[in-house]
Amino acid sequence: MPLLYNGQEIGMNKSMSLFNPDPVQWDPANKIYLNLFKKLTLLKRTQSALEDGAGRGALKIYPTNKDNLFVYSRKKGDNEVLIMLNFNNVAVNFKWTGEIPSGSFKDYLNDGQKTFSSSEGNILMEKGYAVFVK
Repeated sequence: MPLLYNGQEIGMNKSMSLFNPDPVQWDPANKIYLNLFKKLTLLKRTQSALEDGAGRGALKIYPTNKDNLFVYSRKKGDNEVLIMLNFNNVAVNFKWTGEIPSGSFKDYLNDGQKTFSSSEGNILMEKGYAVFVK
């Protein structure tokens, strides 16, 4: 479960004090960040693969041909949540070097459907991320 600091959920661009009262300026909120965090919170609460404790989904790491790229999933039964994280300062076009995610996935953040292939490349923007749900 991620840790959010005060104001981070609204895109506040200010370092908060750890030792002195420092109120969050809730208005104006950055709607892009606010909507993203709402959507990610809903994802956590609605996907059985993301449950906590003994009933949590199994972790699977998918190897790729690019450094500083991390692709993994949590799977429980038929539910799988696939996460792609690009830690590079440039966009990457990557291919799978081992097992690939199977089946059709919904692009959770951008809508649409995706079926992954060992022959097709996958593009992830610089410092980008993607979330897919099956």
